[in-house]
Amino acid sequence: MPRWVDFQTLMSIENELLGALLDGSSDEVSLPLEMKIVAMAVEDLRTLVSVSTLHSRWALARSLGELAKTANDAGRVLGRFNSGVMDTLDSLLLSRPHVLHTLERTTLMPSTHRLQVLQPLSNEVTHKGPTMRTFTDLISSLSMKVERLSLGLRDSLEEIARMEDRHASIVEMIQSDAALGAGDEADVLSDLWTVLGGDRLDPKIAQQTRARLQDVSQHEFDARAYMASAGRAVDAASKQLRDLCEHVSTPPSISEIISTESHVKSIKDSLERLSDRRARVVKRRLESSADRVLGRRV
Repeated sequence: MPRWVDFQTLMSIENELLGALLDGSSDEVSLPLEMKIVAMAVEDLRTLVSVSTLHSRWALARSLGELAKTANDAGRVLGRFNSGVMDTLDSLLLSRPHVLHTLERTTLMPSTHRLQVLQPLSNEVTHKGPTMRTFTDLISSLSMKVERLSLGLRDSLEEIARMEDRHASIVEMIQSDAALGAGDEADVLSDLWTVLGGDRLDPKIAQQTRARLQDVSQHEFDARAYMASAGRAVDAASKQLRDLCEHVSTPPSISEIISTESHVKSIKDSLERLSDRRARVVKRRLESSADRVLGRRV
């Protein structure tokens, strides 16, 4: 149970977490859609395989169908994880006015504490009552949000691993067929598309499908790298929260006494950063959507 409050550190943990998950990268926007696009390309290849004269066409078509489904599933869980990140951001934004109101109201309450007479804005006023309950609730809420993000990470990594396994088995199956003359691993699916006559279809569609089949390995790599980075951020936040809970469960030293005015400033600064971050994310997603509608590669 906390014995004192430290909103400054709590705000820092929140902002570091969301900054790591949302700032400076378009992966959280593009990857779910890229996975679904890959699934459609693989499904097109499966159709070609199923009407081909390959001896292994039925086994290969079945494996390609499984890969397409797994790519779709990976896109779905990645999208769900990203929605969870935005839900966390929105929840924090919604809670800030209440937190500020509680703290600002506390500073106006008369105090019988001698320390409050000597230090009108000392941390003594935040040891008890509504402010302590608010601080405790915020830690508990953020801890639950971090745990949900951790579960989302686990689900995403499991789907990515399944996709990688199915893709690897298909590459091995194709490379073992001497009649197909498979080349580099990254080009196996796109080469098969060409061998089976995919390039004889509408030139623009054929070129897009071939390019998407070439990108399967890259998207798998990007998804794993993005989730690994997100995992480090979530693990760091979880550890920081545990350390904060342990720290505030012991009496503060004189140097750690924080004025309520400083708490209020920290929360207002955090609210401004969170609002700016949300605006940047929304802008980036709109730009990404516009790029794709116009046919440009993000």
